[in-house]
Amino acid sequence: MHLKDIHISGFGKYSHKDMSFSEGINIIYGENGSGKSTLHAYLKSMLFGMERGRGRAAGHDSYSRYYPWEGQASYGGSLTLHTEGNDYRIERCLDTKNRSLSVRKGESGQIIATEQEELMPILGHVSEEIYQNTISIEQLKAATDSSLSESLKNRLSSIALSGASTLDVTKALSSLKEQKKALKQQIDGNASHRYHEILAKISDIEVTIKETGTPSENRKGQVEELEKRLEAENCMRRKLEQEIETTRKAIDEHSLSAVGDVDLYQERLHDAYDAYRMASGERGKGKPRSPKVRDVLCGVFAALVFLTLALGSLFYEELPFTNTPFPLPRLPFLILFFIGVGSSFLFTILLFVRSRKEDSASLAMAAETEQFIQNAYKAHLGSSEVTESARIAMKEKFAEYQNLLDTRKKNQNLLEESLTTTAALQEGLQAAMDEKNRLQKGVWEFEQACKELTELEEEKQALSRLMEYNEVLEEKIKAVTLAEETISSLSSKIHETFSPLLNRQVSTIMSAITDGVYDRFHIDENLAVTMRNGGRSVSLDSLSRGTMEQVYLALRLSAVKILFPGQSLPILLDDTFAYYDDTRLNNTLKYLAESYHGQIFLFTSHKREAAFLSRMNVPYQLLVLSGK
Repeated sequence: MHLKDIHISGFGKYSHKDMSFSEGINIIYGENGSGKSTLHAYLKSMLFGMERGRGRAAGHDSYSRYYPWEGQASYGGSLTLHTEGNDYRIERCLDTKNRSLSVRKGESGQIIATEQEELMPILGHVSEEIYQNTISIEQLKAATDSSLSESLKNRLSSIALSGASTLDVTKALSSLKEQKKALKQQIDGNASHRYHEILAKISDIEVTIKETGTPSENRKGQVEELEKRLEAENCMRRKLEQEIETTRKAIDEHSLSAVGDVDLYQERLHDAYDAYRMASGERGKGKPRSPKVRDVLCGVFAALVFLTLALGSLFYEELPFTNTPFPLPRLPFLILFFIGVGSSFLFTILLFVRSRKEDSASLAMAAETEQFIQNAYKAHLGSSEVTESARIAMKEKFAEYQNLLDTRKKNQNLLEESLTTTAALQEGLQAAMDEKNRLQKGVWEFEQACKELTELEEEKQALSRLMEYNEVLEEKIKAVTLAEETISSLSSKIHETFSPLLNRQVSTIMSAITDGVYDRFHIDENLAVTMRNGGRSVSLDSLSRGTMEQVYLALRLSAVKILFPGQSLPILLDDTFAYYDDTRLNNTLKYLAESYHGQIFLFTSHKREAAFLSRMNVPYQLLVLSGK
């Protein structure tokens, strides 16, 4: 079988792209990002289709990755292959909205298959699993998985049993086991005993339900009423919690929240405003400070002294009414006059000075009071202007803050009451639910028992028929067991022989690739590879990355020979030689050119492969991909 040509309607970066291949070696060359891996994936999708992932995986799977970049392009295309003397054209639409498959034969274009199972004989019964583990190596994925081992065992056993590779031994054994299991399950000699046990059980349940009774409408109504009340209470509590939180934020944001004792602060501000208003009123009228009684008495006394002495001086020679001279001599009288006048003058000055000091202190006190009020109004009202409207606004500010405090306290009390009510309602609801569930459980058990009884009646009729065929079934079980043992025995013998065959094949290929450096390998039935070196075994992990890649290539080529003897299948290698040195790359290409008789696709971003093949005069077709 070889691939002849393709037409890509839409796949990743490609749209309306045609490409033809030679029957021998095809080198698909291109730089990184030119679409080599996309072309490789397209060939696989044409052969086996492409499923879309589910859930989160759908956004990163191959289906999404290779969806056409051009929105108008149809997702899919066609592939023409030649096998057993005929050409077949595989046409696929990969879009999940309009997925389809058509396989046309030869020039007539007759559709001979529309399902993947119908296409498998044309592909030589190469499944997608075998394809990925043998003839197709994706970029940096040369290693095989455990399914290759099962495929080898199954294919060799199939050939030995039926002479063809189309018999799936694993499925055959699984089918026989299922048949035997189904036959054994049909034989039930204990049905009657189980039937009477269940009848007795149902009778007991019926008695229990009659004694218990079914849930009444009152009980249901009670539960519903409690649920409604609980929901209403929860609603109210959530509202209270929101209001408390809103109030708390309002209190925290209020200007008075920074004041320690709000009542004392309000009282001080009130007294200060009264004092300020009184002082402001006196200053506004232009009145002097009211004299005190002490000042008045002292002034009257000084005036009387001065008046007495003045009159005495005026009438010193002759006093009124008596017409007699003043009784004191003139000199002492003058001395006494001047002393009295001076004392009165001095006393009056002292009283004036003292009054001025008291007025200054009073003014300083008034200024301090005014500053206190201005600072308070500035902090809480935003303006330091001291007016009657500002006093009223400040009073409203205090009332507003007090209202917030009262509201918070009231809501907190209501919240505590709601929590208590909710706890009581929950307790009552739980008790009612427990009772309701207990009654419903009894009814459910009764209904289940009745349902089980009905099923047992049907099972009884089936068992009565099955018991007639018990002997026939036993004979069938014996026949299935004999077939299972025969297939298993032969399959085990095949398993013992395929490992040495695989060892020889891998060792021969590795010897050719490494110029005899590595020529002894052991592969067990699970395809675990070890190298023989001087009488000891060396694990594959101990070898270099390049050598490991070469071993996996040898294992794949050997598996192809064992699984598909006589068939020529195309092999697709995507940057498989990235870790090969020049010598081993040359040897590998030489081996493939001389020993592998199928079509070869080399996807590469290097020019070494073409250079080596040209040097060996090996014909090949070079297809250069553009990065645009």
